[in-house]
Amino acid sequence: MFTEDLTAFFDVDEMGTLVTKSDTNTFVAIFDNQALIKDEMSGQVINTNPKGVCSSADLSGLKQDDSLIISDTQYFITSILPDGTGVSEFELTLEDPNG
Repeated sequence: MFTEDLTAFFDVDEMGTLVTKSDTNTFVAIFDNQALIKDEMSGQVINTNPKGVCSSADLSGLKQDDSLIISDTQYFITSILPDGTGVSEFELTLEDPNG
């Protein structure tokens, strides 16, 4: 596994966003909010879900359906995708899986 210090990549003073776990612990991630993309060839509109990228260690103990607060909005984790280098992407939804 990649063992470099990743804090420079996930800096809240640069492009990082503060993320709060349900236990109130925080970490910094690069957050990409939901977007609507129009395919100019077909005219189809594609909806992308919000997602983030962070150090895999920051997601330790989190799983699908756990909640995170990002910029005063509650999201729920739909998947966690580690890349094997110590960095993970996490996909989110606004819909509460518990109703």
